[in-house]
Amino acid sequence: MDLIERIFPDEYPQQYLYISANRIRIISAASGRMETTDEFYFDPKRLAASTTELTQNLGERLRLVKTGLIFDPHFFIFNLFDFEKIPLSPKTRRTMIEWRLQKVFPEKMDQYSHLYFRTSAKQYFSILISRETHQFWENLLNSLKIPVIFSGNSTVEICNHLFHKQKTPGFFIEVTPTALVTVFCHRRKLLYFRKTKYSIVAEIVDDVLRTLQFINTQYSWKPDSWNLIDFFELVDRKKFQEEMIKTGCKPAPTPATPLFFLPKRT
Repeated sequence: MDLIERIFPDEYPQQYLYISANRIRIISAASGRMETTDEFYFDPKRLAASTTELTQNLGERLRLVKTGLIFDPHFFIFNLFDFEKIPLSPKTRRTMIEWRLQKVFPEKMDQYSHLYFRTSAKQYFSILISRETHQFWENLLNSLKIPVIFSGNSTVEICNHLFHKQKTPGFFIEVTPTALVTVFCHRRKLLYFRKTKYSIVAEIVDDVLRTLQFINTQYSWKPDSWNLIDFFELVDRKKFQEEMIKTGCKPAPTPATPLFFLPKRT
Protein backbone atom coordinates (compact mmCIF):
# COMPACT_ATOMS: atom_id res chain seq x y z
CA MET A 1 0.00 0.00 0.00
CA ASP A 2 1.22 3.50 -0.80
CA LEU A 3 2.10 5.73 2.14
CA ILE A 4 0.24 8.63 0.55
CA GLU A 5 -3.14 7.57 -0.77
CA ARG A 6 -4.40 9.38 -3.87
CA ILE A 7 -6.87 8.76 -6.66
CA PHE A 8 -5.35 7.46 -9.87
CA PRO A 9 -7.13 7.11 -13.23
CA ASP A 10 -8.32 3.69 -14.37
CA GLU A 11 -5.76 3.87 -17.15
CA TYR A 12 -2.10 4.79 -16.77
CA PRO A 13 -0.63 7.56 -18.97
CA GLN A 14 1.41 6.41 -21.96
CA GLN A 15 3.83 9.31 -21.54
CA TYR A 16 4.74 11.83 -18.83
CA LEU A 17 6.03 15.37 -18.71
CA TYR A 18 8.24 16.02 -15.69
CA ILE A 19 8.10 19.82 -15.32
CA SER A 20 10.65 21.72 -13.25
CA ALA A 21 11.18 25.46 -12.91
CA ASN A 22 13.20 25.78 -16.13
CA ARG A 23 13.26 22.46 -17.95
CA ILE A 24 11.06 19.61 -19.10
CA ARG A 25 11.84 15.92 -19.22
CA ILE A 26 9.70 13.69 -21.43
CA ILE A 27 9.25 10.06 -20.40
CA SER A 28 7.70 7.35 -22.52
CA ALA A 29 5.59 4.88 -20.54
CA ALA A 30 4.57 2.63 -23.41
CA SER A 31 3.83 -0.97 -22.34
CA GLY A 32 4.66 -0.03 -18.76
CA ARG A 33 8.33 0.56 -19.57
CA MET A 34 9.58 3.97 -18.38
CA GLU A 35 12.23 5.62 -20.54
CA THR A 36 13.40 9.22 -20.83
CA THR A 37 13.12 10.25 -24.48
CA ASP A 38 13.91 13.97 -24.45
CA GLU A 39 14.71 16.98 -22.32
CA PHE A 40 14.86 20.71 -23.01
CA TYR A 41 15.10 24.07 -21.25
CA PHE A 42 12.74 27.03 -21.24
CA ASP A 43 12.87 30.51 -19.74
CA PRO A 44 10.32 30.78 -16.90
CA LYS A 45 10.58 34.59 -16.88
CA ARG A 46 9.15 34.81 -20.37
CA LEU A 47 6.86 31.80 -20.25
CA ALA A 48 3.69 33.60 -21.36
CA ALA A 49 5.53 35.40 -24.16
CA SER A 50 7.12 32.21 -25.48
CA THR A 51 4.02 30.00 -25.51
CA THR A 52 4.23 29.55 -29.30
CA GLU A 53 7.85 28.37 -29.11
CA LEU A 54 7.11 26.07 -26.20
CA THR A 55 4.08 24.60 -27.98
CA GLN A 56 6.22 23.93 -31.04
CA ASN A 57 8.94 22.23 -28.96
CA LEU A 58 6.43 19.95 -27.27
CA GLY A 59 4.54 19.28 -30.48
CA GLU A 60 7.73 18.00 -32.10
CA ARG A 61 8.56 15.72 -29.18
CA LEU A 62 5.27 14.37 -27.79
CA ARG A 63 3.04 11.61 -29.08
CA LEU A 64 -0.74 12.08 -29.36
CA VAL A 65 -1.45 9.70 -26.47
CA LYS A 66 -2.86 9.93 -22.95
CA THR A 67 -0.39 11.94 -20.90
CA GLY A 68 0.47 12.62 -17.27
CA LEU A 69 1.95 15.83 -15.84
CA ILE A 70 4.38 15.58 -12.93
CA PHE A 71 5.38 18.92 -11.37
CA ASP A 72 8.48 19.20 -9.22
CA PRO A 73 8.31 20.83 -5.74
CA HIS A 74 9.17 24.29 -7.09
CA PHE A 75 5.47 24.79 -7.88
CA PHE A 76 4.00 23.57 -4.59
CA ILE A 77 3.32 24.70 -1.04
CA PHE A 78 3.43 21.78 1.39
CA ASN A 79 2.04 21.32 4.89
CA LEU A 80 1.87 18.35 7.23
CA PHE A 81 -1.08 18.34 9.67
CA ASP A 82 -1.53 16.08 12.70
CA PHE A 83 -4.94 15.80 14.37
CA GLU A 84 -6.23 14.26 17.58
CA LYS A 85 -9.31 12.94 15.78
CA ILE A 86 -10.29 12.63 12.11
CA PRO A 87 -14.00 13.21 11.27
CA LEU A 88 -15.76 10.48 9.30
CA SER A 89 -17.63 12.96 7.12
CA PRO A 90 -15.53 13.97 4.05
CA LYS A 91 -17.09 17.46 4.10
CA THR A 92 -16.26 17.99 7.79
CA ARG A 93 -12.78 16.60 7.20
CA ARG A 94 -12.11 19.06 4.37
CA THR A 95 -13.39 21.96 6.50
CA MET A 96 -11.08 20.93 9.35
CA ILE A 97 -8.02 20.61 7.09
CA GLU A 98 -8.69 23.92 5.34
CA TRP A 99 -9.14 25.63 8.72
CA ARG A 100 -5.68 24.42 9.73
CA LEU A 101 -4.28 25.51 6.39
CA GLN A 102 -5.70 29.03 6.66
CA LYS A 103 -3.91 29.48 10.00
CA VAL A 104 -0.52 29.03 8.28
CA PHE A 105 -1.41 30.19 4.79
CA PRO A 106 -3.76 33.21 4.91
CA GLU A 107 -3.74 33.96 1.16
CA LYS A 108 -6.76 33.73 -1.15
CA MET A 109 -7.43 30.02 -1.51
CA ASP A 110 -9.46 30.39 -4.70
CA GLN A 111 -6.19 31.03 -6.57
CA TYR A 112 -4.90 27.56 -5.67
CA SER A 113 -5.82 23.94 -6.18
CA HIS A 114 -5.72 22.25 -2.79
CA LEU A 115 -5.19 18.52 -2.48
CA TYR A 116 -4.66 16.57 0.72
CA PHE A 117 -3.67 12.98 1.31
CA ARG A 118 -4.03 10.77 4.34
CA THR A 119 -0.64 9.47 5.45
CA SER A 120 -1.55 7.82 8.78
CA ALA A 121 -4.53 7.38 11.10
CA LYS A 122 -4.34 10.99 12.33
CA GLN A 123 -2.21 12.79 9.76
CA TYR A 124 -2.81 14.56 6.43
CA PHE A 125 -0.34 15.87 3.89
CA SER A 126 -1.62 19.09 2.26
CA ILE A 127 -0.32 20.48 -1.04
CA LEU A 128 -1.19 23.65 -2.95
CA ILE A 129 -0.44 24.58 -6.54
CA SER A 130 -1.41 27.74 -8.37
CA ARG A 131 -4.48 27.14 -10.56
CA GLU A 132 -2.94 29.43 -13.18
CA THR A 133 0.25 27.34 -13.35
CA HIS A 134 -1.55 24.04 -13.65
CA GLN A 135 -4.04 25.39 -16.19
CA PHE A 136 -1.26 26.86 -18.34
CA TRP A 137 0.36 23.47 -18.92
CA GLU A 138 -2.89 21.58 -19.33
CA ASN A 139 -4.17 24.12 -21.87
CA LEU A 140 -0.89 23.96 -23.74
CA LEU A 141 -1.21 20.18 -24.19
CA ASN A 142 -4.90 20.45 -25.03
CA SER A 143 -3.98 22.84 -27.86
CA LEU A 144 -1.85 20.01 -29.27
CA LYS A 145 -4.79 17.57 -28.97
CA ILE A 146 -2.91 15.66 -26.27
CA PRO A 147 -5.25 14.45 -23.48
CA VAL A 148 -4.02 14.97 -19.91
CA ILE A 149 -5.40 12.23 -17.65
CA PHE A 150 -3.19 12.69 -14.57
CA SER A 151 -1.47 15.57 -12.75
CA GLY A 152 0.82 14.84 -9.85
CA ASN A 153 3.73 15.95 -7.70
CA SER A 154 7.18 14.37 -7.73
CA THR A 155 7.60 14.52 -3.93
CA VAL A 156 4.39 12.57 -3.31
CA GLU A 157 5.51 9.87 -5.74
CA ILE A 158 8.98 9.64 -4.16
CA CYS A 159 7.36 9.14 -0.74
CA ASN A 160 5.38 6.23 -2.15
CA HIS A 161 8.45 4.66 -3.76
CA LEU A 162 10.65 4.88 -0.67
CA PHE A 163 8.31 4.74 2.33
CA HIS A 164 5.88 1.96 1.40
CA LYS A 165 7.84 -0.93 2.92
CA GLN A 166 8.56 -1.93 6.50
CA LYS A 167 12.24 -1.07 6.17
CA THR A 168 12.51 2.51 4.92
CA PRO A 169 15.23 5.18 4.85
CA GLY A 170 15.08 7.70 7.67
CA PHE A 171 14.81 10.51 5.17
CA PHE A 172 15.26 11.48 1.55
CA ILE A 173 16.57 14.60 -0.13
CA GLU A 174 15.00 15.68 -3.39
CA VAL A 175 17.16 18.10 -5.36
CA THR A 176 15.72 20.03 -8.30
CA PRO A 177 17.16 22.98 -10.27
CA THR A 178 15.65 25.52 -7.83
CA ALA A 179 14.31 23.68 -4.77
CA LEU A 180 15.55 21.35 -2.07
CA VAL A 181 13.09 19.10 -0.24
CA THR A 182 13.97 17.00 2.80
CA VAL A 183 11.37 14.52 4.07
CA PHE A 184 11.75 12.45 7.25
CA CYS A 185 9.76 9.29 7.92
CA HIS A 186 9.79 7.45 11.27
CA ARG A 187 7.88 4.21 11.82
CA ARG A 188 6.01 4.66 8.53
CA LYS A 189 4.76 8.09 9.50
CA LEU A 190 5.89 11.34 7.92
CA LEU A 191 7.70 13.14 10.71
CA TYR A 192 9.01 16.36 9.19
CA PHE A 193 8.95 18.09 5.84
CA ARG A 194 11.18 20.95 4.72
CA LYS A 195 11.27 22.77 1.40
CA THR A 196 13.81 25.51 0.70
CA LYS A 197 15.21 27.34 -2.29
CA TYR A 198 18.92 27.54 -2.95
CA SER A 199 21.14 29.65 -5.20
CA ILE A 200 24.31 27.53 -5.28
CA VAL A 201 24.69 23.76 -4.93
CA ALA A 202 27.18 24.15 -2.05
CA GLU A 203 24.28 25.35 0.14
CA ILE A 204 22.54 21.97 -0.10
CA VAL A 205 24.81 19.98 2.21
CA ASP A 206 24.79 22.74 4.84
CA ASP A 207 20.99 22.90 4.78
CA VAL A 208 20.62 19.13 5.16
CA LEU A 209 23.11 19.08 8.05
CA ARG A 210 21.21 21.86 9.84
CA THR A 211 17.93 20.02 9.32
CA LEU A 212 19.44 16.81 10.72
CA GLN A 213 20.54 18.69 13.83
CA PHE A 214 17.04 20.09 14.24
CA ILE A 215 15.51 16.60 13.99
CA ASN A 216 17.95 15.27 16.59
CA THR A 217 17.07 18.07 18.99
CA GLN A 218 13.35 18.43 18.34
CA TYR A 219 12.38 14.75 18.12
CA SER A 220 15.23 13.07 20.05
CA TRP A 221 15.74 10.83 17.04
CA LYS A 222 18.71 10.27 14.79
CA PRO A 223 17.93 8.72 11.38
CA ASP A 224 20.54 6.23 10.22
CA SER A 225 19.92 6.11 6.46
CA TRP A 226 18.95 8.34 3.54
CA ASN A 227 18.31 8.48 -0.19
CA LEU A 228 19.46 11.30 -2.45
CA ILE A 229 17.04 11.90 -5.33
CA ASP A 230 18.85 14.10 -7.83
CA PHE A 231 17.37 13.59 -11.31
CA PHE A 232 19.52 16.23 -12.97
CA GLU A 233 22.75 15.20 -11.21
CA LEU A 234 23.33 18.62 -9.68
CA VAL A 235 25.08 17.35 -6.54
CA ASP A 236 28.46 15.68 -6.22
CA ARG A 237 27.09 12.42 -4.81
CA LYS A 238 30.45 11.20 -3.50
CA LYS A 239 31.10 14.36 -1.47
CA PHE A 240 27.53 14.41 -0.24
CA GLN A 241 27.85 10.82 0.97
CA GLU A 242 31.10 11.60 2.78
CA GLU A 243 29.44 14.44 4.70
CA MET A 244 26.43 12.29 5.62
CA ILE A 245 28.60 9.41 6.83
CA LYS A 246 30.29 11.83 9.27
CA THR A 247 26.88 12.23 10.94
CA GLY A 248 26.37 8.47 11.23
CA CYS A 249 23.92 8.32 8.30
CA LYS A 250 24.56 5.79 5.55
CA PRO A 251 22.99 5.67 2.07
CA ALA A 252 19.95 3.40 1.94
CA PRO A 253 19.51 0.80 -0.81
CA THR A 254 18.05 2.40 -3.91
CA PRO A 255 14.94 0.85 -5.51
CA ALA A 256 15.35 -0.56 -9.00
CA THR A 257 13.60 2.22 -10.87
CA PRO A 258 15.56 5.49 -11.27
CA LEU A 259 12.39 7.45 -12.14
CA PHE A 260 11.14 7.94 -8.58
CA PHE A 261 9.04 10.95 -9.57
CA LEU A 262 6.60 8.77 -11.55
CA PRO A 263 3.71 6.86 -9.93
CA LYS A 264 4.36 3.25 -8.98
CA ARG A 265 2.49 0.77 -11.13
CA THR A 266 0.50 -1.65 -8.99
